[in-house]
Amino acid sequence: ALVTAHGEIRVPADIQALEKPNLFICAADDWAFPDAARLQAEAMLLQQPQHAPGKYLFRYYPKTYHGFMARGNDRDPVIREAMADAYL
Repeated sequence: ALVTAHGEIRVPADIQALEKPNLFICAADDWAFPDAARLQAEAMLLQQPQHAPGKYLFRYYPKTYHGFMARGNDRDPVIREAMADAYL
């Protein structure tokens, strides 16, 4: 299993290559994995029979930005809460 929290995700190439369970930590404002790409990735994984429900989980954090989990401003209560939740 793996977690994707701070990286550039190329859709469809990176999504088609997935074989192991994956947790996606998704920021609202993310140049590397924007909403359109995230939604396309979710749809792709739901349509593929080998990708059983629960094997891929997308956690979306409103009012966050790219890298919030790795280098977020912990003085911002929204970011602090999102970081804490994402680490669970």
